[in-house]
Amino acid sequence: MNDSLGSKRADGSTKMRNHFINGILIAIIASAAPLATANDGLMDATITDSLCAANHKSLRLSCDATGVRSRIRAGTKYVLWDGRYAYVLSDQKAADQWAARKVRVLATLDAKTRQVRIISIVAR
Repeated sequence: MNDSLGSKRADGSTKMRNHFINGILIAIIASAAPLATANDGLMDATITDSLCAANHKSLRLSCDATGVRSRIRAGTKYVLWDGRYAYVLSDQKAADQWAARKVRVLATLDAKTRQVRIISIVAR
C-alpha cells in the first residue's frame, strides 16, 4: 500500500480522495472568480476633459476644475484619465461635480467605444 495521492489502496479510498481534492479545487476557483471580476473595473484616475487628458502640457492648459468646466462648455467631454488612457464617461452631467479631482472608481468599460459607466466613485 502506497500513500501517494495517485496510488490505489485496498479499500478504494483513492477515488474518494481524488473527488475530495477536486471538490476543494473547484470551490477555491469558484470563490476566487467573483473577487477577480469585482476588481477588474477598480481604478484610480482623474476626472478631467478630453483635451486636458491628451495635451495639457504641450498646450499649457489649466487643468483645474474651472479650466476643465470651461472646456466642457466649449464641447469637450469628461473623461476618466488614468495617466495613460482617457475613457469617456457615459454620464457627462454627473461627472461635473468631480471635475479635476482624483478619484477611485468601480466601473464597467465598453472596450470598443472606450466608454466608462461608473458604478461607484469616491475621492482619493
